[in-house]
Amino acid sequence: MDLAVQAGQTLESTVHAHAAYDSAYQNNIPSQESFPGAGNGDVGTMIGANNEFVTTPNGSLIEYDTAGGFRTIGTDLPSDSSDPSRLNTNGVGFSWFGLFDDDVK
Repeated sequence: MDLAVQAGQTLESTVHAHAAYDSAYQNNIPSQESFPGAGNGDVGTMIGANNEFVTTPNGSLIEYDTAGGFRTIGTDLPSDSSDPSRLNTNGVGFSWFGLFDDDVK
């Protein structure tokens, strides 16, 4: 899918997911590389951009700010029940309604 910014538009943020838990990876932290040697991990794609976010299998939402830091801004997203560091029981049947109460009018 091509999500290129069109003329007159401004990219405000992007988000991507570390979906299912896999014991072979450090799923719940931004990676240096997506695949060994590829050089295209979360850190590489996030640095220099605006408001970058990644969701993780344990239910976290992590933000990268342009000052160069990562911070966890939420722990109540849907989570993978096979993740041993799971932070909540939100899974099948989880509702986004009310998660962002400030946006609900």
